[in-house]
Amino acid sequence: MKKYFINFLTSSIVALMSVSMLTSCSSSDDKNDDDGVSTAPITLGVGDQTVIVGAKTISVANEFVAYVTKDNSVMAFHIGKTDLTVNGKKNIELTVTPKYTLYDDPVTNWGCDQAYVKSNQKQGTLSPKSNAQNLVYDNVGKSRGIMYTFENGKLKSVGAVVSTSYTKEYANYLAERYMMLPIEKDNQTYFIGVDALTKEQAKTIVILQVYDYLNLIAVYLPVKDYNKTRGVYDLNELIESAKKKYKAIVW
Repeated sequence: MKKYFINFLTSSIVALMSVSMLTSCSSSDDKNDDDGVSTAPITLGVGDQTVIVGAKTISVANEFVAYVTKDNSVMAFHIGKTDLTVNGKKNIELTVTPKYTLYDDPVTNWGCDQAYVKSNQKQGTLSPKSNAQNLVYDNVGKSRGIMYTFENGKLKSVGAVVSTSYTKEYANYLAERYMMLPIEKDNQTYFIGVDALTKEQAKTIVILQVYDYLNLIAVYLPVKDYNKTRGVYDLNELIESAKKKYKAIVW
């Protein structure tokens, strides 16, 4: 009987140790569970989408740059950079690049001086028409010209002129960078775009309209000056109207 008890006790201890070891290993594996999600940076063109393998949940830091579709893929919305959080614990850097580059994005660091613009405007040729109030650049990519306007030495607005032969391409170019919305006023139709999903985040407004029968003009303005120049929409109304246009997105 004693021998039987010792054998039984030994067998029980071994079994308990095995269970303990299995439980310990299982707990450790759960804590460091690898869900197979790669954290390598992702680059997408505007309008492209991707599926992240192993992702059960995805959140996007800046939904102006990208958003999550109903089928849990990531859709590139506007050019820029943002972070994705996958399964609540893994961060992935996402870069969205343009498909249309009529001209390099103009300098819109509102309030900067002429020296700053000159050092950052890489395309085109500085025109002799430039003066203390305006910097004019000719032949900027596919733009006929870009003019920077200054007030008291500080950047106040930017205008870019593009041939109407590029109308479709220009519309796509701006839509990759701004939420564009058609506006009708005084029997004229033009387009207004904003560079964010909220008034607090927005920095620049762009207004696209016909300059003459050969050209279009896009005027870039700081958000704070928008309501002073165009009373069509309050900025919040403009943003909300633009969001409704993209109603397929779940904000």
